[in-house]
Amino acid sequence: MHTEGPAPYATKEFEGIFRHYSFFMGANVRKGVAEGYADSIPIFLQDIPRMFYRRIFKPDISLIHVSPPNCHGYCTLG
Repeated sequence: MHTEGPAPYATKEFEGIFRHYSFFMGANVRKGVAEGYADSIPIFLQDIPRMFYRRIFKPDISLIHVSPPNCHGYCTLG
């Protein structure tokens, strides 16, 4: 959805190999979007699940940041 910090994957170096799509554009991908090798998809947060359910947006891969596993091996999104 939105990333913070450096975004080396959203640079011209990876154009044609990897394309970054962001629902909420941060400063770290703004240049890529402006220059055409990354995309920003403006959307309300509540509409994101519907885009996946209706297969409007079909990603090849998704990177999700989670907490380290607890003593039972479970992770959280926080």
